[in-house]
Amino acid sequence: MIWCIKGYQTVLSPCLPRACRFWPSCSEYTIGAVRAYGLAAGMLLGMWRILRCNPWNAGGVDPVPERLPAWFARAGLAGRLERADGACRPQGSGANLQTADRRRG
Repeated sequence: MIWCIKGYQTVLSPCLPRACRFWPSCSEYTIGAVRAYGLAAGMLLGMWRILRCNPWNAGGVDPVPERLPAWFARAGLAGRLERADGACRPQGSGANLQTADRRRG
């Protein structure tokens, strides 16, 4: 998926007017989110960022969050989605923690 975003950045983005309201750009944010949280959570965070990119939002500096936002937990996603690197895991069941620990070592 990251290669699709990189393709967009290389081929389409230079042809479009500069309209970024945020730093990093939405595409860089999505790449960072996918690397930090995996494909499903990263794409959800990227889509949420794109939805916030509109004339009614001032924008500004908005890095990939260290922890999953609260709306992930309210939507029932936090127990199933965790950082791909195992850091900053969301609150979840012991099974989630054991799975992440097994991957590390």
